[in-house]
Order: sequence, then C-alpha cells, then structure tokens
Amino acid sequence: MPDLVTSQQLKDELERLIKAACDATNFARDWRNRRLAHEELRVGRNVTPLASAKFDYIDTALAAIRTALNRLEQHYLNKTVSYEDTIPALGGVESFISVVRKGVEARRSEREAKLRKYGIVTE
Repeated sequence: MPDLVTSQQLKDELERLIKAACDATNFARDWRNRRLAHEELRVGRNVTPLASAKFDYIDTALAAIRTALNRLEQHYLNKTVSYEDTIPALGGVESFISVVRKGVEARRSEREAKLRKYGIVTE
C-alpha cells in the first residue's frame, strides 16, 4: 500500500501503521500457519506450543488494521469508517455470513436468468 501513496509523509506514516498491524497480528499468523500445515507433527519434530491467543490480542490486532485503513480514508476521502461496528450491526458473524451467502445466491440466480433468456443452458 505505501508504494501507491505519493505523499512521503503519509507513506512514512502508513509504513509505521502497517508494521504495527503486522506486529499485532503475528500471533494469528503463527496459529494459521501451524494449524493449517501441522508440519511439526507430520515429520516428528519437537512441537513448540502455540502462543496464547487472547481476545485482547485480537482486539489490538483489529484496532491496528482499522487505524491503518482509516488513515488512508481520512487522507483521500476526508472521512473514516467505523469498521468495528459493521459486523455486530449485522447481527454477528453468522448473520454476516448469511447476508453474504444470500447475495452470492441472488447474483447466481440473476446470471442464470440472463443466460436462460438468451437460450444458454448452464447444466
């Protein structure tokens, strides 16, 4: 992202904010990488326990990401976005996924209806 910014001051600030976000999310990448790969278990290596993933760590990581994104919003659009209120306002993660799923299904139905209109069979 910083390479796309022309203002050197903003570029420097973004680099600092992105580094802070990366540092705050290190624990999550370790969990993701090792939970997906299970490499240590497959090859019989000594397994280093995963670091604890406390809710405070997650909140800090998400806040760091929001700060970087809002800095860009503020610079280019003179506004910020309340990212932390978006998913809860939809009723939580399950509700958010349901909304996305319904949107995907509606788009698929629209596409299929257009194809049928022109005599194209999708099966």
